[in-house]
Amino acid sequence: MEPLYAAGCRDYPDYNECALFIKLATFTPAQGILTFTVICGFLNHYVFCSSRLRTIYGPKYLALARDEQRRVGVLHVGIVMKVTAFCLLATPLYFIQLRNHTWLDPGPIPCLTLAEMAAGAIASFAALSLFDLIYSDNIKLVYVLHHLGLPPVALQGLFVLQALFTATKVKTAQRIWAVCQRQAQASLLKHRKCSPTMREKVEAGCSLCK
Repeated sequence: MEPLYAAGCRDYPDYNECALFIKLATFTPAQGILTFTVICGFLNHYVFCSSRLRTIYGPKYLALARDEQRRVGVLHVGIVMKVTAFCLLATPLYFIQLRNHTWLDPGPIPCLTLAEMAAGAIASFAALSLFDLIYSDNIKLVYVLHHLGLPPVALQGLFVLQALFTATKVKTAQRIWAVCQRQAQASLLKHRKCSPTMREKVEAGCSLCK
């Protein structure tokens, strides 16, 4: 996918930011929701299957009707997905608020930026609602309305996430300026005896980073 990202971001001033926008626009609505929906199905069929729930709850689980047993499995899947979404969202917030990172910085999960982790949290909620609609046999009208409305609302969270990149640009510019200042100071220390012309060139080069 990288060649496609590169083609779409060829004329964009900041390639990394442009590539991140494209990934959020393509991965989260399509692959992200689909991937988490498949994970929900895997958890329901192989982790919280009837035999395992029967072992955990015993006669209380056996006394339930078949529809209620299926519902118990879906509820367990929901707990796992909500905890996963919380971790995916809390981790970027921790790194950004307390450790002065930006949305473009890589996160603890390999090959994912902090912004992509937050987008994954949004996709997991939408996937859980979609899975509940597909799998549950008997679901109340209020839950149907909730699940039908949650995916569009969740996807709107991407626009809020993208709006936060304004702060990211400011922090990134501040970091570049700080690095440039350090490099300029190092160059001046290295060339203490250089002519004023050399000093002017170094300072002029640093001013380009503003």
